[in-house]
Amino acid sequence: DYTLDLINKYTVDRKTALEEQYNVTKNISDSKKREASLTSLFQQLNNTPANQFEGYEEVFLDVGLMAYRKNDFAGAVLPLQRYSDTAPNDSEKKAEALYYLGQSLLAMNEKDRGLGYFRQITTSMPDSVYKNMAQSELEDEAWINSNR
Repeated sequence: DYTLDLINKYTVDRKTALEEQYNVTKNISDSKKREASLTSLFQQLNNTPANQFEGYEEVFLDVGLMAYRKNDFAGAVLPLQRYSDTAPNDSEKKAEALYYLGQSLLAMNEKDRGLGYFRQITTSMPDSVYKNMAQSELEDEAWINSNR
């Protein structure tokens, strides 16, 4: 708590301060405090691009996955989308973000958008471990549609 308070008060170089906040946040054992710190970081990085440090995208992935695990699908969409927009196309973490983005959208009844992300994984990331899971989702949807 004290370390994060000091970092938050450091205004000379916000980019460095936020990077250090993220480094400290990764080691917080209390899940509620870690979640609050990650959420604060996400908001600051998302709202002020000038504060984005090298590797800031990981905050977006962490916040998106955190929201997904809490069944906050609407809260997962923006950070996962932002992460997937910046991640390299051949990145396994990008495939992970796209998969959970698709799952979140399906849970929100945005089926076409969700399935689009699964298609993106299967066509653009053939070596990803998420390819088979995405393919399974697409096959399930095709089966459902064929039995209507």
